[in-house]
Amino acid sequence: MYGKGNNIHLFNFISTFLPANSFRLNFVPIAPDFIFNCGGLSVAFVFVTNWDCDNVSLIFSRVQKLRTQFARFYVIITLPAKQQIDSFIQSYLK
Repeated sequence: MYGKGNNIHLFNFISTFLPANSFRLNFVPIAPDFIFNCGGLSVAFVFVTNWDCDNVSLIFSRVQKLRTQFARFYVIITLPAKQQIDSFIQSYLK
Protein backbone atom coordinates (compact mmCIF):
# COMPACT_ATOMS: atom_id res chain seq x y z
CA MET A 1 0.00 0.00 0.00
CA TYR A 2 1.33 3.39 -0.94
CA GLY A 3 2.78 5.54 1.80
CA LYS A 4 3.55 2.69 4.17
CA GLY A 5 7.16 1.95 3.29
CA ASN A 6 6.49 0.26 0.00
CA ASN A 7 8.58 0.30 -3.13
CA ILE A 8 8.61 3.96 -4.12
CA HIS A 9 10.40 3.16 -7.41
CA LEU A 10 7.31 1.37 -8.68
CA PHE A 11 5.14 4.38 -7.93
CA ASN A 12 7.66 6.76 -9.48
CA PHE A 13 7.68 4.68 -12.68
CA ILE A 14 3.88 4.64 -12.87
CA SER A 15 3.56 8.34 -12.08
CA THR A 16 5.97 9.11 -14.95
CA PHE A 17 4.64 6.57 -17.45
CA LEU A 18 0.94 7.38 -17.26
CA PRO A 19 1.09 11.17 -17.82
CA ALA A 20 3.59 10.63 -20.64
CA ASN A 21 0.91 8.51 -22.32
CA SER A 22 -1.91 11.06 -21.84
CA PHE A 23 -3.38 9.59 -18.67
CA ARG A 24 -4.23 11.85 -15.76
CA LEU A 25 -2.91 10.45 -12.49
CA ASN A 26 -4.07 11.31 -9.00
CA PHE A 27 -2.37 9.86 -5.93
CA VAL A 28 -4.67 10.02 -2.95
CA PRO A 29 -3.83 9.71 0.74
CA ILE A 30 -6.62 7.17 1.26
CA ALA A 31 -7.53 3.96 -0.51
CA PRO A 32 -7.22 3.24 -3.36
CA ASP A 33 -3.55 3.96 -3.87
CA PHE A 34 -4.17 5.77 -7.11
CA ILE A 35 -6.84 6.45 -9.68
CA PHE A 36 -6.24 7.44 -13.26
CA ASN A 37 -8.73 8.78 -15.74
CA CYS A 38 -8.77 8.54 -19.51
CA GLY A 39 -11.67 10.09 -21.37
CA GLY A 40 -13.95 9.95 -18.34
CA LEU A 41 -13.13 6.33 -17.53
CA SER A 42 -11.68 5.98 -14.04
CA VAL A 43 -9.55 3.02 -13.04
CA ALA A 44 -8.48 2.45 -9.43
CA PHE A 45 -5.44 0.50 -8.29
CA VAL A 46 -4.17 -0.81 -4.98
CA PHE A 47 -0.60 -2.03 -4.71
CA VAL A 48 0.37 -4.70 -2.20
CA THR A 49 4.15 -4.71 -1.87
CA ASN A 50 4.32 -5.78 1.78
CA TRP A 51 2.54 -8.84 3.10
CA ASP A 52 1.86 -9.34 6.79
CA CYS A 53 0.44 -12.83 7.21
CA ASP A 54 -0.73 -11.87 10.70
CA ASN A 55 -2.93 -9.07 9.32
CA VAL A 56 -4.56 -10.72 6.30
CA SER A 57 -8.06 -9.43 7.02
CA LEU A 58 -6.94 -5.80 6.69
CA ILE A 59 -5.96 -6.20 3.03
CA PHE A 60 -8.83 -8.44 2.00
CA SER A 61 -11.49 -6.29 3.71
CA ARG A 62 -10.03 -3.22 1.99
CA VAL A 63 -10.15 -4.96 -1.39
CA GLN A 64 -13.76 -6.11 -0.85
CA LYS A 65 -14.88 -2.61 0.09
CA LEU A 66 -13.18 -0.98 -2.90
CA ARG A 67 -14.58 -3.57 -5.32
CA THR A 68 -18.05 -2.25 -4.49
CA GLN A 69 -16.99 1.38 -5.05
CA PHE A 70 -15.17 1.08 -8.39
CA ALA A 71 -16.32 -0.72 -11.52
CA ARG A 72 -12.71 -0.90 -12.72
CA PHE A 73 -10.54 -1.85 -9.78
CA TYR A 74 -7.28 -3.79 -9.77
CA VAL A 75 -5.01 -5.12 -7.05
CA ILE A 76 -1.36 -5.39 -8.03
CA ILE A 77 0.67 -7.83 -5.94
CA THR A 78 4.45 -7.49 -6.01
CA LEU A 79 6.05 -9.39 -3.16
CA PRO A 80 9.80 -9.88 -2.83
CA ALA A 81 9.96 -13.26 -1.10
CA LYS A 82 8.61 -16.66 -2.12
CA GLN A 83 7.31 -17.18 1.42
CA GLN A 84 5.22 -14.00 1.15
CA ILE A 85 3.86 -15.06 -2.23
CA ASP A 86 2.96 -18.52 -0.91
CA SER A 87 1.30 -17.01 2.15
CA PHE A 88 -0.72 -14.62 0.00
CA ILE A 89 -1.88 -17.42 -2.31
CA GLN A 90 -2.90 -19.61 0.62
CA SER A 91 -4.83 -16.73 2.20
CA TYR A 92 -6.48 -15.83 -1.09
CA LEU A 93 -7.64 -19.38 -1.74
CA LYS A 94 -9.22 -19.80 1.71
